[in-house]
Amino acid sequence: MALAVRAPRPAGTRRANPGLLVAVAASAALQVAGVLVGPLRELLGTDPLGGGVLLACAAVSALPGLALRLARHRPRPDGDGCATVRGGAKDPGPGVRRL
Repeated sequence: MALAVRAPRPAGTRRANPGLLVAVAASAALQVAGVLVGPLRELLGTDPLGGGVLLACAAVSALPGLALRLARHRPRPDGDGCATVRGGAKDPGPGVRRL
């Protein structure tokens, strides 16, 4: 979710904030370690999870970010018959206003 709600990157840049990517990856690794690494499981009182459950958790956790990304790229009507889009194609076409 953190990657989906971040500010849009300026044109021509590939990675706006590599620190955010590192923080999200480290957070995910520590959360998975809490259910896979024996001493951490004992310390935190968690039970081991199987691969199928971990995959299901990963899929479900990606849904809010995916929904937000899709909502950002969908044109929204402003009430005047023109749709407003953020980013996207270079020439959105007639009846579409760029923010």
